[in-house]
Amino acid sequence: MKQNASAKNPQSSTLEYIGIAALLYLVALVVFAPGLRAWFVSDAWKFLEFAYDTTYADVFRQFLPEPENWYRPLTRLIFQIEFNLFGLEPLGYHLVALALHVASAFSLYGLTRLLLKSRLAALLAAFLFLLTIHAHEVVWSIGDLHNSLAGAFMLTTLWLYIAGKYKGAFLALALNLMADETGIVTCALLGLYEICLRVSHIERRALQNAAFRFAPFALLTATYLLFRVLWARSILNESVPCHAPLCLINGMSEYLNRLFVRHDQLLALLWTRRPYFTIVISLALIAFTITTKPWRWAEWRVLLFASGWMALASFFLVWSLWPYVADRFWYVPDMGLALALATVFVHVRRAFPTLNSWQRAFTFSAGVVLLLWIALGAIMLFQRGQLWQRAGEQAHFIVQNVQHLVPNPPPNPTFIFDSIPDSYLETFPPGNTGPYVFRNGLREALHLHYARADVDIAIAGSEDARTATNPIYLTIAPDRVELISRPPP
Repeated sequence: MKQNASAKNPQSSTLEYIGIAALLYLVALVVFAPGLRAWFVSDAWKFLEFAYDTTYADVFRQFLPEPENWYRPLTRLIFQIEFNLFGLEPLGYHLVALALHVASAFSLYGLTRLLLKSRLAALLAAFLFLLTIHAHEVVWSIGDLHNSLAGAFMLTTLWLYIAGKYKGAFLALALNLMADETGIVTCALLGLYEICLRVSHIERRALQNAAFRFAPFALLTATYLLFRVLWARSILNESVPCHAPLCLINGMSEYLNRLFVRHDQLLALLWTRRPYFTIVISLALIAFTITTKPWRWAEWRVLLFASGWMALASFFLVWSLWPYVADRFWYVPDMGLALALATVFVHVRRAFPTLNSWQRAFTFSAGVVLLLWIALGAIMLFQRGQLWQRAGEQAHFIVQNVQHLVPNPPPNPTFIFDSIPDSYLETFPPGNTGPYVFRNGLREALHLHYARADVDIAIAGSEDARTATNPIYLTIAPDRVELISRPPP
């Protein structure tokens, strides 16, 4: 009855969505506030230097793929607009990323509401995703704009497709593909949705209708892949992935563990004790499946879709990148996890009146654990925001002091450091998930601060340091940067 009333009263539905969007953004502002003024670190400087030296005409030329560049032209265009608006003030960039993250959570609310017909379940899914611990890189790492953009377009595509608004979904998928490579996963999820939720039985007409709906999206994605391969003659990757069976097993194991495990002390154990966590989590999931028999649920198709979402997204990233991992890679699998937990909530809520006393007690306990798990995510995000702020302060301190110590370097200088801080703290093992300081980007930061492209950097003892024409030796300590007269030991 409530659904029908809502359908008859569009104004009520509009007010509901406005209220949900406002609530999500207010909560996000509180939780993500500590890192919103974090200064530029690492890859952000590569983006900033590119934007500084680039015109809009150069950006639009990137819509034609090149072998040596990522095909993420929409991300480049949005960053160019940001640079022209915000310059070297980081707050604007972080607020855009936060708005995109909230937009993703909002779209997840919309599609969950369509699939499960429950406002409470949709709200749960939205907040589960909003407060995922893996969002810290997406919001606070300015060089990660492609993930925040792609996540918003992915969920918008799915929401519009499920709502039957296929033209809007087609446009959103095209934008997703131009933001980054996860558009391929989006297309696969559309096919999975058709299989799990639209084709109720193997019947010719049902299969034809599903194929008719899905074909334009499959054709768009195939065209995108052919365009990249035939025009650029290659598809770049961030690493050389391992496709051996043991690598794929280890990778899927890592993704399974990090979807559920929270608290940094436990996360610190994951990399070296992966099999133990995998066994415990797998046994818990098997016990849950045997006990609850989800194939008998009214919502079993949605649960199957959500589980497939997690598996497809994880496998795509494992196949493409493993053993390279970073927290941002769990951003898309987290969407499926939020939908899966919302589906379990709907089933439990519907079945609760039929449960006996011990089943109700167990269900109540599980609900408390879930709430604590969500709260822990919010606390961890707040703490990580503080770490990103400190990492930015350290990066700013290094650049400002180098420029103060050497205000007018000679032509073609090479700043030779005894070491360059990679991350503020390797709190999130295996050590490559932030908060970064200068894993990359120090050279680009000095280029912009000196407004000179001839500035170079090197680590003491390296070949670049030994062959430097105008070496300038510096040492970096936690509380100071010092100019020294000879190569550091």
